Amino acid sequence: MGWLWDSTKQSKASQDPVKALDPSLQEFLTKESPSAYTPSTPAPPSPPPTVKPIEFTKPPQSDTSNSPPVVPRESLFQDGRYAHLWKGYESLSTVEGRGKSDNEKLKDVVDAYNDRKVTIGRLAQENCALEMTVLNECWKSWTIRDKLTLCRTEQRSMNRCFEMQSKFMKALGYMSMVHSTEEDRERIQMHADKLYHQMLEQERIVREAEEKGLPSPEFKPVMSKENIAVVMGLRKTEDATIAAGPARSKLNIPDSAVAEMDVGSPLLPGIAPERRREFFKSLEGKSVEERELEIRAMEQEVATVNVLSKGVSDILSEEKKAREERIAAGKAGVGDYIKKWWGW
Repeated sequence: MGWLWDSTKQSKASQDPVKALDPSLQEFLTKESPSAYTPSTPAPPSPPPTVKPIEFTKPPQSDTSNSPPVVPRESLFQDGRYAHLWKGYESLSTVEGRGKSDNEKLKDVVDAYNDRKVTIGRLAQENCALEMTVLNECWKSWTIRDKLTLCRTEQRSMNRCFEMQSKFMKALGYMSMVHSTEEDRERIQMHADKLYHQMLEQERIVREAEEKGLPSPEFKPVMSKENIAVVMGLRKTEDATIAAGPARSKLNIPDSAVAEMDVGSPLLPGIAPERRREFFKSLEGKSVEERELEIRAMEQEVATVNVLSKGVSDILSEEKKAREERIAAGKAGVGDYIKKWWGW
């Protein structure tokens, strides 16, 4: 029905609707409309920043041999990391020890000593596993020779291994290891086994020399400082296991002088005279290596008993001090006065 109006004018207005607006409104829209975007020439890309390598400077190393560790043993980072988190740390034993009575503290000291003695026996059995296997095979086979001898040879070998391994561990200071790690205890166990087999090797060489009519070779004592240092890995030598030495150790006590050791002997000064005389009497008939090992083990046992006695003395001193404070404050009980009268 385009005959009613001019269709050409309507099509032109629909093509450009802005022209149909008022001129003043068109001028306002022209001013307020944003200017057309004209893209500019892109700037050249900037070079990538150079990364400067981080230089780690080592802190000056000071002599920390005598200084206390920065972090306790429980920390997984012994280099000092997270030390601020460990400042107020207290071990579980320390926390539990605060609530223990004096009798419980004394019991802990004695139990720790007895536990180490039992542990030495268990570790000696582990080191003598081969001898134990041979003894069990002897009992299982049960040949005519075994029936006649009752496996006497294998039994003696097992008994000697168990006894000597225990004494080697005592001589190496296992009993006196109050605060030690599992690695330290395993190291002493392995060293005791190595020294024992070193002693057996020396005895075999001496026995073969006697059978061939040759002079007996001389060796460094098994418990000498040089051999112990090699076994403990403190220094290296070409062959210290069977190394000939010039002379025996000072602990080379002849059979004729063993029973005559008197009170004035410089050895084992911390033992009562009667017990020391009995101890040297028990060394008769033993080899030089066994005597030296016996004396070394006894020295370590005496040192351990001294440490144990000191621990008990410290606990009793603390108990006496606390008791005197209670008496001075008027809060003492009947037991405090009884202990005071008895001189505790």
